[in-house]
This record gives sequence, structure tokens and C-alpha cells, in this order.
Amino acid sequence: FPWLACSTGGTISHLVTEVRKILPLNSGIYAGHEVVVLDVLPSSLKLTDQRQHYRLQTELAASLSIRDGETHECTLLDFSEDSVRIQFAEVTADIMALTEFRHLKLAFNVGADGNGKSYELSGVMYRKTDDRLVMKLQGIYKDGKSVSLGLVDILDIKASLLQHPATQQALETQRDY
Repeated sequence: FPWLACSTGGTISHLVTEVRKILPLNSGIYAGHEVVVLDVLPSSLKLTDQRQHYRLQTELAASLSIRDGETHECTLLDFSEDSVRIQFAEVTADIMALTEFRHLKLAFNVGADGNGKSYELSGVMYRKTDDRLVMKLQGIYKDGKSVSLGLVDILDIKASLLQHPATQQALETQRDY
């Protein structure tokens, strides 16, 4: 079974095919060569994330503050070494007006009922769709100041997220596919 793969935006699609027949070409510039006719098996389609940094999926309540703007409730959908993806339940004019590289602050608590580790991350708006936004991470707030986001900070955030029930549920869902 040959398979085909195509990469778009860090996602690779895999599709299994089956050789139906092999035909010799008798004329044209490829005369003397053979062509393979394939049947595609649509049920075999799989999408895998092949980005540079692994995205840890979760569903965690958060708030996003826009510099010189408002604070908005949102949901943290995934976290990677260099970015986070969030979703808004309500898209306001303030969110619609966001432009690339606008400074943002994301705050979230990893724990039950607010009893857990709190994080505040600084970054810029990188990309957005209707109700989702990708924030490129630049720093973490420590003692009220934004400092560079280091490897230890990233590992700390990921370790905390991995212990959260929403992240565990997302991991279970991924394993089911």
C-alpha cells in the first residue's frame, strides 16, 4: 500500500492508496515508461501535527489583557515553547481591532477553583481568526516585571498543565484517534 502525504502549515495529512493497475505508455515523451493507477482509501486519512514545537492541548480559563485596551475572558487551547492559542466566547470590537505585534498579557491559573499556580505571560498578537488568536510568547511576569521566558519557565508551565484534568482529557482524546 503506497501512501501519500502533504504538509500545510505544520500539519501533515497521510492517505493510504492501493495500486489498481500499472499501464505502459506507448507514445509521448514518457513512452516506454509505466504509469500507476491508484485507488484512494478515504477512511485512512490522518492528520498529524509536525510543527517545530509540540503543542500541548488543554482547555483552561484565562484572561487576555490588551495594552491600551480591555481585558477579555478566554480559553487557553494549547501551549508550545513559543506560542499559545486562545479562543474567545465573545468577540468584541477591541478583539476585532487587534493587529499583528500588538502587545498582550495572558493570565491563567493551573489548578482547581483558583488553588494552583498562576502564570502571567507577555507576548504579541501573531495570528487571529474569527474567535481564536495565536499569541507569540516573549516573557513571563515575575515580581510584577516581564522577564525573558526561559526553558525552566516553559518546563514549569508544561508540567503544571500536564497535571490539569482538562489537559489529561485532551491527551486521552488524542490517543483515541
